[in-house]
Amino acid sequence: MALGPQYCKQLRRELRRHANFPPNRPVALGDYGVLRDEVFERLGNVRQLGITFEIIEGTAQTTFTFKSHGSVDFALIAKGDVQPGGIPAVRAGLEVKFSRAEAVFFNAAGCTVKAIDNVAAVGTALVQLLREGRWEADFHVVTELNLAAKTTAIASADRNSEIRLEAKSPALEAIQLGDASLDLQVKRSRNTALEIVTEGGNIPLMQLSRIRGMRRDEFRPESSQFEETGLPFTFAPDDDFSLSPAAAESAPLSAAMPEFASIPDSEPESAAFAVAELQAQPSDFEKDRAINAYIPLLRASYALANAEPVVMPPGYEAIGEIRASRAEMAEAEELLVPEAQEAVRNDVRAAESAAVPDAFGFVVREQATGAIIVSIRGTLTPAEWLKNFTAVPNPFNEVPGFGLVHLGFEKMWRSIRSSVAQSLTGVPSGTRITVLGHSLGGAMGVLGAVDICRNLGKSNVDVCTLGGPRVGKVRFRRNFNELIEKCFRLTNQNDVVPHVPSVLTAWNHVGIEIEVNGRVDNPHSLDAYLAGLRNIGSVREISAVPGVAVPESMLAGGVVGGVLGARTL
Repeated sequence: MALGPQYCKQLRRELRRHANFPPNRPVALGDYGVLRDEVFERLGNVRQLGITFEIIEGTAQTTFTFKSHGSVDFALIAKGDVQPGGIPAVRAGLEVKFSRAEAVFFNAAGCTVKAIDNVAAVGTALVQLLREGRWEADFHVVTELNLAAKTTAIASADRNSEIRLEAKSPALEAIQLGDASLDLQVKRSRNTALEIVTEGGNIPLMQLSRIRGMRRDEFRPESSQFEETGLPFTFAPDDDFSLSPAAAESAPLSAAMPEFASIPDSEPESAAFAVAELQAQPSDFEKDRAINAYIPLLRASYALANAEPVVMPPGYEAIGEIRASRAEMAEAEELLVPEAQEAVRNDVRAAESAAVPDAFGFVVREQATGAIIVSIRGTLTPAEWLKNFTAVPNPFNEVPGFGLVHLGFEKMWRSIRSSVAQSLTGVPSGTRITVLGHSLGGAMGVLGAVDICRNLGKSNVDVCTLGGPRVGKVRFRRNFNELIEKCFRLTNQNDVVPHVPSVLTAWNHVGIEIEVNGRVDNPHSLDAYLAGLRNIGSVREISAVPGVAVPESMLAGGVVGGVLGARTL
């Protein structure tokens, strides 16, 4: 692990705060971003999104000191102490020795707290942005800062790193780590990866908050389970840690912060509890249709591509096969620069890793209602595809001005577009058309839904994807959510595909997420999503969590709710 993640992970675990890395990096209240390997990556400030907030400042001071366990030795040297060789120290100092790489010595003296006062109001505004498609559920907001009068942060590059610091003033008799006026300088150092020595004005520690569902497996951005109470979300500290000592001394500041559960470190290891959780679904999500039609249709789509016997679910008849046009794909690739060509070809290779590579699925009619389902398969083995994955943004050519989309996904949709359009010829405009896709097929389906609605004259289009990646940038997301009124994204825990392309580069999901928990060896498989669908709406017991005691009030009804339930699962 790189230095930044190691540094942040160690300080968060021991000091119960997120670390700012490096600690002299500018950060402000209201900054939002994502956690990437424990390091906070800033994307902007909520004020840029029209959200205002008030700030409250504490006056009490505290000191945070940390050294990596078992790998850092430090010694305080008073002025006049006899050193090796019998020479007395001319100045007071500090010596730190490391016995492994990426070990940390950290000291922040004279820390005061600055925090967002109206956190609840900020949370309410962010939930609204989430519903409008202008916010991601995994965005974090800086809601509290620890401002240090003096910060010292040393990290080792290898097991033999060391550093000797000494007082700038020859009059100083001894080093006090909690002295906010302390000024040190480097006398000598060897193999250090980070050297920040008694710098003033740093913000070494902070608290991050994010929106969470009140149950672990809850869809976002809204919950039918909490419509009566109006509390589908909580905006709570990401780390579930109690307030800093400085904040705790200030009653107004403590009262201003949101309430949340804290898991004590001192609980005996024998203490444990079993967590039960409710797996929720939106009121208009058709779970039975997903189990009895969507999964079987996707299986049939993969069977077609693998030259296996095709079995249609009862009550559905195929009105056309979805086939890719290699000629159209090759012609489109010729117009691209080499880097973009390779990115597109990687997507094509993933989709064509089948016995019949041009076969992508079916357009079927539901016999009971006349509704149409467009079923598009993707890839069941995404590892190689993700290994060489490159996201190239490009204007969505089918609908000018609609926004930037993933170039490879657009080309893949174009390769099957004529086949889908031909199958939809003669379908009345108001007929319900559900675009269904798994994996790469989910991305193709999202783009296809817009094209079908805007260019093929079909007004009643909805979408359901399973394990689909992010497809477009912010403008595309906004326009999609305005055009397609019903879009559900099923994501399975531990399935990596829904997490690409990276949100760090402003790629966005569309529609409403339903997070399922299908405990199958391959979390991207249809078997995993089928298992997850069957769990929706049930109360499920999770394995015991050691070292945690839960108040009886939180176990009412067999469901652990609130932030604690979310944290421990």
